[in-house]
Amino acid sequence: MVFSSEDVTNVLNSFINPAAQTRVAKPELTADDFLSLLVAQMRYQDPLSPIDQQEFVGQLAQFNSLQQSVQLNEYFQHFMQFQELTQATSLIGKDIVALVTGDDGNVYSAEGTVKEVYFTSSGAYLRLEDGSEVSLQDVVNVKAPE
Repeated sequence: MVFSSEDVTNVLNSFINPAAQTRVAKPELTADDFLSLLVAQMRYQDPLSPIDQQEFVGQLAQFNSLQQSVQLNEYFQHFMQFQELTQATSLIGKDIVALVTGDDGNVYSAEGTVKEVYFTSSGAYLRLEDGSEVSLQDVVNVKAPE
């Protein structure tokens, strides 16, 4: 990972003069933000009073913990997508009942045999034999075809 002097300057300026910065709300700090701060801290430390080694090791341990948490979260998300894939494909050929909220806000019942499964960024969808489509999350009943 390479940091430009502009990146470090921007990070430092945000701490030195926070009122001059246009603040953009970030949902959370990223690993890149953490590394930027660590590099800036090391680059601009007082040579007569360098960073304490224990503090530095502690910061590296925090960074390692952050990386592991991010990786664990990514694995968990992949696992959940795989679970949804498995659940959705197991419904092919089965009769389902789903409660779907229409554009008017009313709840409607959709029934039929699942013929196809497809995925979008919002999750798994089932295409029924009559051509209608329902979200896997809307399914309330599953039964073997008669």
